Amino acid sequence: MITAKNLSFAYGHSDNPTVQRANFTVAAGEICLIIGSTGSGKSTLLKMLNGLIPHYSSGTISGQLNVVGRESIGSKPHDLALFVGYVNQQPE
Repeated sequence: MITAKNLSFAYGHSDNPTVQRANFTVAAGEICLIIGSTGSGKSTLLKMLNGLIPHYSSGTISGQLNVVGRESIGSKPHDLALFVGYVNQQPE
C-alpha cells in the first residue's frame, strides 16, 4: 500500500536532509509505528505521505513514494486524502 525508495527531504533553509534515504513498505492492513527523538523527521515523513510536503513546505524532495500503487510525490493532499490520514500530536 505504501512504498518508499531512497526517499529524502531537506527543508529549503538546510543543507542536511531531515529525512534521508528512507526505504520501507507498509502492506494493506498493516500497522506501522514511527518513533524517534524530537527533530528526527517523523512529522516530515508523515507530511510527505499525505502530500503536505512539498506543497506547504519548501525544500528538496527526492526518491520514490508510492501510495496505493501510484507515485505520490507531487500529488496534492486532497488527491491522497482518501488513502492517507494525518492527525498532528496537537490536533486542536
